[in-house]
Amino acid sequence: MAKKELKKYDESIRRFIDYNGDGLDEFYRPALEGRGAEFYIKFYTHLIDFRLKEKTKLADYYVSTKGIMELFNVKEHHGLDGKTTYTGFGNNYCKKTIQRSLQKLIRLRLVYYVIAPNKSDRENPDEFEPHRKIVVDMDVAKELFNVYEPEVDQFITSYAQKLAVDEVDHDDTLLTEEAKDEQLQKLYKWYYKQLKKIAQKRPFNYTEKAPEKYQVYKEAGIAQHKYSNADEMISYYKYHTAKKYTKRNLFKKYLPTHLRDKQKEADEKISKGTSPYGMLTEEHIKRIRELPVPEAMIYVRKLIGYSIPSPELQKQASRVFIKVDIKEHKVLEYDLDKAKRYLDNKTQTVNYEESDKDASFREKYSTWGFDFL
Repeated sequence: MAKKELKKYDESIRRFIDYNGDGLDEFYRPALEGRGAEFYIKFYTHLIDFRLKEKTKLADYYVSTKGIMELFNVKEHHGLDGKTTYTGFGNNYCKKTIQRSLQKLIRLRLVYYVIAPNKSDRENPDEFEPHRKIVVDMDVAKELFNVYEPEVDQFITSYAQKLAVDEVDHDDTLLTEEAKDEQLQKLYKWYYKQLKKIAQKRPFNYTEKAPEKYQVYKEAGIAQHKYSNADEMISYYKYHTAKKYTKRNLFKKYLPTHLRDKQKEADEKISKGTSPYGMLTEEHIKRIRELPVPEAMIYVRKLIGYSIPSPELQKQASRVFIKVDIKEHKVLEYDLDKAKRYLDNKTQTVNYEESDKDASFREKYSTWGFDFL
């Protein structure tokens, strides 16, 4: 995955991008197990990725809230041939979640808006000007994506402190020093928590300044007995931290139709090539074999629609009671009735030794529905 995904970046930055696990598509999709990354982390990563890509370095990000929803959820497309296709990453985020996450990123000063001037103040009032551009602070982004000890990293603690102090200084309702100190501590904890989550759950590292970060950790005594160089530091982070988390209508109203379409084009372009479905792998099969039947059923239901790339993998899928669409080679459902035949009622687990034996017999002596005897 990683090598293929890296091709979208310019060679000058490609060498600094180091994935912690699966690619971004899987990171953006719903987690198969556990909660996964919060939406504000997924969207922040998406914005950073957008800026890092060679073709979009100087492009403006003005995708609307609706466009962002369609990118991260599911959008249905009806072709002229009657065929229905889907794009998006298969989540179920509501509009408020999108808006709250954007406000959180703004409050953390990780992104900011550029709002278009009134038509009367523009040089050419008829030229399309997106109502809102979202700009990501790449200097801060590269710092956050180069944190390997989120609990104690100096950048996170100092940046959280700065944000808290600035907010308290601008709060005119806090009159006493005691009230200011109390609010400062409260805000610092909140800022620290949000920044730490990003550093823990990010899908890749930006390693341009990893050697410098190692020196900081070494001098602070953080690296002692853990790692002795930058490469070991990154490996340590991957194993001990990343491993736990890896899988405006108003302005349109007054615009001419031909200008309004520019916004629509931006919204549609951003989700091009996305899919709510991934690809079934041997790791999925292995995980299903480890789970009790009720949990295996829940797990498989999150894989519905996933493609199955080879006949061998289709056989393996059938052996863990996945119903396979033979025509389109994708996951349909979990065959609970079949799983129950080999179920241990006490442990709720499957006796795969028994079921595999039966599956081997059927494959070897299959008559494909005909009895020649």
